[in-house]
Amino acid sequence: MAQVSKYRYLLNQYPETVQKEQFRIICHISKRTARYLLQSGLVPCVQSGKKTRNYTIKMKDIVRYLERREIHPEKYKLPPGSYSGTYAPKPLLPESVTTEELRKYYIESFRDIPDIVSTREAAELTGATASTVAKWVRTKKLKALSNGPAFIIPKVNLIDFMASDAYLNKRLKSQKFHENIGGFLSWKAGK
Repeated sequence: MAQVSKYRYLLNQYPETVQKEQFRIICHISKRTARYLLQSGLVPCVQSGKKTRNYTIKMKDIVRYLERREIHPEKYKLPPGSYSGTYAPKPLLPESVTTEELRKYYIESFRDIPDIVSTREAAELTGATASTVAKWVRTKKLKALSNGPAFIIPKVNLIDFMASDAYLNKRLKSQKFHENIGGFLSWKAGK
């Protein structure tokens, strides 16, 4: 029980949620370690999909992480080779994950995104190129509306596509794809 009270003061010292930079300062860890812990789901967080201030972490999860790190420090160490190059662990979806769970995650994550997105915006959200998104539309994997020479995509159709096997089983997976999967795993762990 002494370990539980050791970090409780942090709950009063910081706001209810913090960003990645505050998280790493509180825990005295490097930026790379913080990113690894958040992307792998070892510390639950919510990813906004923005380029900056992407991660929101609850203070209670940080306190839980600090308590558990003292008991099992090996569990929270980066894999060998992490600092010698650009190695980043790739989060994997468990086979038990349902399409409906993924849809709920994307609906919550994309709540600030407009109801209609352009091909370029869809590309940023999926981690693909605009030409790949256009190819998905032409092959009818992604439902969209024609807007002259370009396409506009209803957000609900994009969410359905991102929760489908066509997106999840694509051969080339981008960094954004892995961030989306890591965000889902963190979201699910935080529920």
